[in-house]
Amino acid sequence: MVKYTLTKLLSKRNMKTKIAYIFLFFLICSIIYSQDCVFTLYINSNRTDAAIYINNKLVGTGSTEVTLEIGKHQIRLKESERRWGAQLITDTVEILDCDITKYLNYNFENEMYLDSYPQDAAVTKNDDVIGYTPLSLFPQKGLYELSKSNFESKLIELTEISSVNPIQLNFTGEINKTNFVESVWFKVMLGSAVAFGATAAHFKIQADKKYDQYLETNDRKYLDETNKYDLYSGIAFGALQVNFGVLIYILFME
Repeated sequence: MVKYTLTKLLSKRNMKTKIAYIFLFFLICSIIYSQDCVFTLYINSNRTDAAIYINNKLVGTGSTEVTLEIGKHQIRLKESERRWGAQLITDTVEILDCDITKYLNYNFENEMYLDSYPQDAAVTKNDDVIGYTPLSLFPQKGLYELSKSNFESKLIELTEISSVNPIQLNFTGEINKTNFVESVWFKVMLGSAVAFGATAAHFKIQADKKYDQYLETNDRKYLDETNKYDLYSGIAFGALQVNFGVLIYILFME
């Protein structure tokens, strides 16, 4: 009876030992499997300076290769801060199996140069003015409106046009048919130019006379008057130059 009980106890102990060994075997296998279970991910972008983050950790720029474990991982690509209006791309990848290689390509929008003829037209999207032509921007889907006073507004889709040729805006205002040369303003400006020129010449002659008197008498009074007339002559001559410059500008603009 004692021998039977002892044999039974040894049998139970051996069973527990076997179970423990089996559990340990599976535990070691699972650890080894988890260590060997890797997922290779290749990330490529069209910006060599774009920072690549996985789970908020910087892993490379432009393009990179990483190994990840099973589970969900957040991917974030951000353009360089040196770019105006730097773009951000976010994505999530879920790994369900091991020993797999995956390639992901991300493309940032290319900057577009938008111009119009005439320039200084307001560029509006969703009722918000985003700038005035010429303007560099990242085109998005949807309609943009170009508007300018005295010109017909135009709706355009930036993703469907070329950035080489400016957008033509049709003039809707009234054309001033009066020739500037025939206008009253031309006569006024021409007359004032003659008056400024004559005034400058008059004061210059007076200054020369006073200077000659100063040389003859060596009287300080004539030297002071010479400086005074020179100042008046300079002011009149400066006004003549401004008047003449405005006149030439208007003639060329017309």
